[in-house]
Amino acid sequence: GWIQSGGWQLELNEMRSAVSPLPILGSYQLRWTAQPDASARIELQSQRGPLLLQGQGEWRDGRTHFQGSASAEEGAQENLNNLLNIIGRREGARSVITLG
Repeated sequence: GWIQSGGWQLELNEMRSAVSPLPILGSYQLRWTAQPDASARIELQSQRGPLLLQGQGEWRDGRTHFQGSASAEEGAQENLNNLLNIIGRREGARSVITLG
């Protein structure tokens, strides 16, 4: 059988979006960790806001399954409300992100 090992980490610094009135949404870390069964674990974590993202999932058999959430730092809710509506299904002040 084929076994992969290792992984990678991607730093996304000072991300911006045309749909946000804020100049910078935040900085994020995306981590991909290979598993012995040829799948991979995926983790997303905010490093700083005002848009806070977090989630985890896996890549298996060529498909991604991911569950996460997005929310706004204190004081940024009004500016990020429209973006949070676009990102995922709203549950109060946060948006639920589901892929796969």
